[in-house]
Amino acid sequence: LYQCGARTIRRRMLEFGFSESGPPVYVEQELEDGSIERLYSRGSCANLSQATDEELDAILVSLYEQFPSFGRRMIDGYLMALGERVLHRRVEESYLR
Repeated sequence: LYQCGARTIRRRMLEFGFSESGPPVYVEQELEDGSIERLYSRGSCANLSQATDEELDAILVSLYEQFPSFGRRMIDGYLMALGERVLHRRVEESYLR
C-alpha cells in the first residue's frame, strides 16, 4: 500500500509525533566489578486472562466436545475470539490435565 516496510512507517510515526515510543527492551547497568549487565524489561503481559486453571480447563473441554479435531493454532484463535489471552504454556498444561 505505502511501498515501504512496517518499520519505516513506525519510525516516521515516531519522528512526526503521531506515536510514542515504548519502554526500552533493556537497560545497561554497571556492576561493582566494572562489568556491564543488561536488565531486560518484561513484555506486555498486563492484559493476560485472569481465568483460573479450572475455568481454562472447562473452556477447553467445551471446545473439544464441539470441535474434537482442533489443533493448537485453532485453540489459540478460539480463546482469542472469546477474549481470553492465555500463555501457550497454560494451554498445554490444561491440555495435559
